[in-house]
Amino acid sequence: MSDEDLKAQLETLSEELVRLNLQARELEATIAGNVAEILES
Repeated sequence: MSDEDLKAQLETLSEELVRLNLQARELEATIAGNVAEILES
């Protein structure tokens, strides 16, 4: 694998990580809201 190939692969993986981290934050907020609703009942 050339340096350029490695750089391209790392850029792709970095973009995926950013998307996954965003989804994780959204899921964390949803879960926190659901738990709060359960505890209020």
